[in-house]
Amino acid sequence: MRVIAGTAKGIKLKNLEGMVVRPTSDRVKESLFNILGSFWQGGQAADLFAGSGALGIEAISRGISRAIFVEKNRRATKIIKANLQKCHFSEQAHILPISVEESFTFLQKWDNFDLIFLDPPYRADIYKLVITQIINLDLLKIDGYLVAEHDAQKEMAIPLPSGWQKRVKTYGSTALTIIKR
Repeated sequence: MRVIAGTAKGIKLKNLEGMVVRPTSDRVKESLFNILGSFWQGGQAADLFAGSGALGIEAISRGISRAIFVEKNRRATKIIKANLQKCHFSEQAHILPISVEESFTFLQKWDNFDLIFLDPPYRADIYKLVITQIINLDLLKIDGYLVAEHDAQKEMAIPLPSGWQKRVKTYGSTALTIIKR
């Protein structure tokens, strides 16, 4: 697993050894950022269920000014911290070592996000709850993107407000539901 583009291009990221994890493949990550737009000039990202922090780190590498990483697993937060240091992004990042459900109080205090990544364990039945909270708390900027990675066999039937757009891209057993405000 590596950073694909931007200022940290080519840097190999650490992953959670010995845990049942499913890091976003480089192919899926490359396709995702081609859809979202390859580079940004500032803005904020939230990487929820961050794991190794690869998605948020990729966003910073491509020009996002700052990112928040929400991950309750202590081993994972150490990996995120190490990856941020390796990429020289520590100053642009904040790690919240709590559950995503607990993080909403804190996330409301930040300006709205340009990008929100949602990548919980596939078996977790939490997508609807989290996406509904993001919508209700108005956490996504106008023209911002919320990206949910999930099992391609499961459809994400979540009602969206008027004007919000949703599309799904499938890559083998992985699907990305991309919601644009």
